Amino acid sequence: EIGLDWNDNKDNPLNILLPAYETLWRVVARCLVEVVFRPSADVEWLHILNEFRANPTPVTFSTIQPCKDNVTVEFLVNEALRLYPPTRRIYRHVHLEERQDPELLAADIEQCHRLPHIWGEDSHRYWPARWLEEDESMRKAFMPFGGGDWICPASSGFGTMMIGVLVASSARIISADDWELQLRGEGPDDDSQILDDVTELDSDRHENTAWEIVKRVQ
Repeated sequence: EIGLDWNDNKDNPLNILLPAYETLWRVVARCLVEVVFRPSADVEWLHILNEFRANPTPVTFSTIQPCKDNVTVEFLVNEALRLYPPTRRIYRHVHLEERQDPELLAADIEQCHRLPHIWGEDSHRYWPARWLEEDESMRKAFMPFGGGDWICPASSGFGTMMIGVLVASSARIISADDWELQLRGEGPDDDSQILDDVTELDSDRHENTAWEIVKRVQ
């Protein structure tokens, strides 16, 4: 007996674990799309992911590899977390001096992660090499796991490395040589499209529901 009321929304630990599990997979899926199916993706990204999968340590996660953009697995994951944060907005009840009752305020994490004056004019583009020039403003604006007293325990490094392992393992099975990502419209008569370098992926949980990964005909 552990003394928990499983029917209580606040007591039931699954109400904490399952949303976190769901949001992590959204990041994994979009990172996989960026490193495998974008035409501009560097094939060397797959090589460093595969090396990390074979030996997933903090060293192999953060060591710069001699690929086109000199990126690390950590850069690949951070860029996915920047564009597709697990939690797009964080809500808190705040007591303001001029109000008697607390007011619900929202921190727009997704917007912070795409501010052009911090991330560049191409802030909507997946470009891991931008982390080579990481500065203080980028560090302050990057909040995929929240911040302050309520920061997610996964921010210590476990969460980012887990995303790297899952993306690397998936990319080993799903390759652009054998599989094709098709973006279908919501209507039954809408034609499918192949992902290009311009199309932006939506980070909302209800978007991109019409994606299909289709086996190429040999």
